[in-house]
Amino acid sequence: MKMTRLKTGDILLIPLSDSQAALGQIVMLDLRPKAPLNPLLRVVKGIYDPNDIDLDNIDFTDGLFPPIITGVGAAVKTGLWKKIGNKPVENFSYPKFIQSWYSEKNGEVSIWYLVDETGSRPIGSKLPEEHMQLEYFVVWSPFDVVNRIKTGEIPFPYADLINHNKFTPRE
Repeated sequence: MKMTRLKTGDILLIPLSDSQAALGQIVMLDLRPKAPLNPLLRVVKGIYDPNDIDLDNIDFTDGLFPPIITGVGAAVKTGLWKKIGNKPVENFSYPKFIQSWYSEKNGEVSIWYLVDETGSRPIGSKLPEEHMQLEYFVVWSPFDVVNRIKTGEIPFPYADLINHNKFTPRE
């Protein structure tokens, strides 16, 4: 099996079904040790026919949601996703993320953090409303990315944490 080297700007085909796909662009891939927020993927708005994609007529700056951290290398290596091109990354700046320290036993958040390329800093025991639209600082599985594209759902427990400052643990 041929190894695909990924780099910033690579366009990835993300199959949703046999006749539908989404597109993602790697907006940051820094291979240095301890590189922050890495790799970042912007999922482009729109659903496409995987056999009829014209990369020159797609706005790669229009994301379906803010950039996320995901295992693009594993998704491509296993054949889940496929590299189909490369374009310069436009209109990108490091995003901010939120992260929390929560109890696995009762699901309650004890502290929230704001995370960016410089690190993380505490912002309180309740998530401020102005940060509720930020992405949660977690590495998304490729399967969760596909589900979010299809349904708009954020994986458990992160949506509950963001919206209610707690979640109900599953048994």
